[in-house]
Amino acid sequence: MNEDGLSTGLIGLKGSEDLGGGLTASFKQEWDLDLDTGFMKTSEGRNSTLGLSGGFGEVRMGRSYTPLFNVIGSSDVFGTTGATTVTLYADGVRASNALFYTSPSFGGVKVDAMFTNNNNSTNLTETKDNHLGLSATYAEGPLMVAVGYGKIKTTTGAVKGETKGVAVAATYDLGAAKVYFGHTSGSEQKDVSLTTESKAKETNLGVSVPLGAVTLMAGVGKNKVENISATGAVTKGDGTDVVVGATYALSKRTTAYFKTGTYDKVENTKTTRTSMGLRHTF
Repeated sequence: MNEDGLSTGLIGLKGSEDLGGGLTASFKQEWDLDLDTGFMKTSEGRNSTLGLSGGFGEVRMGRSYTPLFNVIGSSDVFGTTGATTVTLYADGVRASNALFYTSPSFGGVKVDAMFTNNNNSTNLTETKDNHLGLSATYAEGPLMVAVGYGKIKTTTGAVKGETKGVAVAATYDLGAAKVYFGHTSGSEQKDVSLTTESKAKETNLGVSVPLGAVTLMAGVGKNKVENISATGAVTKGDGTDVVVGATYALSKRTTAYFKTGTYDKVENTKTTRTSMGLRHTF
């Protein structure tokens, strides 16, 4: 048995207060909940924010999803848990000790920004972690288009590393079906003073077809990687992911699901994952 087959198992608290003058204060605190073992994870950290919103948009502080991750996740018909075609999170899933901003909607366009500047010094080593994330999303009627960017700079003593990524996502609801598209590219250098570098690209397509209580889904993803060694040697690889599945709405809050997929994540190893389960929200 396992969890996270359709969406992440979690339990959380959230609340808001109207402060008057168009201002609202809000908070959110979440924990991972593993129903297969009865274990609640408190150390890994999900979303934990305190925010203020008004006519200027919303400002939040704490830990939450990066703008780039939100763009990548919106491009996959299966989301980002269980069997999916999306695996490339070029700047991580969440950022801690971060400042987040979401703008008001301007003709269907919203902008998200995130920034961290985390320093940790000891007598022996100074560690720095600077993280920048940006995204812009247009959502009006059946069309959604989004672009995201993320960059992390890390310094541990004399070693400097850099990770960055760009993603484009789009969905269009045709009524009888909804189509998905996504393209992500990213690179990582664990020490920018060396020529070692890893690059990756991923393109995925998906479709969902609602048929009453049943929704049929399918997705395909193409992956490419390129590794450059310190000597300048280049190695390349590619792979393909194929996933199909279906959900059945037993009620407004309970959904049964089935998903199966074959993955070739450019590691010369093919993996097949099949899951069936039940999701309940409350």
